[in-house]
Amino acid sequence: MPFNSDRLPEQDSGVPNTPELSPLIKNLSIAALVGIIAFVGVSSLIIAASQNNVNDLQTTEGK
Repeated sequence: MPFNSDRLPEQDSGVPNTPELSPLIKNLSIAALVGIIAFVGVSSLIIAASQNNVNDLQTTEGK
C-alpha cells in the first residue's frame, strides 16, 4: 500500500506563499526605510533646536 504523504493538500499555516512574500518584503523594506529617514530627520531637528536654545541662552547671559 503506497503512502500518499507527498500529496497531502497544503495546510493553511498563515505563512504567505513565496510569490506573495516578495512584494510583502519589498513593502516592508520601503516602510522601514521611510521610518528610519523620518526618525533621523526629526532627531536632527530636535538636536538643532536644542543647540539653538543653548546658543540663545549663552548670548543673553553674556549681555
